[in-house]
Amino acid sequence: LTCSRSMVRGGPANRAVKRAKIFALTKGFRGRAKNCYSIAVRAAHRALQYGYRDRRMKKRDMRRLWIQRINFAASEHGIRYSRLMSNLVKCSIQLNRKVLSELAIHEPKSFKALAELAKERQAAGLLAALRPKDQGQRDMGSRKRGQPDMGPGDQSDTCSETELEHSFTLYQTRQTLTDSGRRTRETSV
Repeated sequence: LTCSRSMVRGGPANRAVKRAKIFALTKGFRGRAKNCYSIAVRAAHRALQYGYRDRRMKKRDMRRLWIQRINFAASEHGIRYSRLMSNLVKCSIQLNRKVLSELAIHEPKSFKALAELAKERQAAGLLAALRPKDQGQRDMGSRKRGQPDMGPGDQSDTCSETELEHSFTLYQTRQTLTDSGRRTRETSV
């Protein structure tokens, strides 16, 4: 009393398992894509392709969202996103964009402290750029042939501290003027 394969309804057992897997994938689909095997196979294949693509797209979209949130919060504190990120890296602060966006939303005081730190780093970097070069870092191309190398006591090529502070305050006032001009244009539009 054994049954031959041809008499078993639905074909061999592995075929039934294969169909069950496809129908499990297409459960909840519209129309015949959930219960007609030939259509369900194509719908499942397409759904798996979209899933593969969108798992990668989700990462890109989330990164874009984090950058938008950080940019908005940084602009509230008077610093640009690119400057904020580069100065945080220079300060050896290793917070990723996800954490920074969460801080911007849920911990605005912490984010403000980070923004202030980035501003201080930017100001320190500007002062360092305005200061004269050390003797070891002096530009060799500025020295004419046959002239002796200037020592640290020679002040012909350097600025005083008051001149540096004066030029820095001029820079800050220019920045505030351009920022206030941007704000007035944005509010008038």
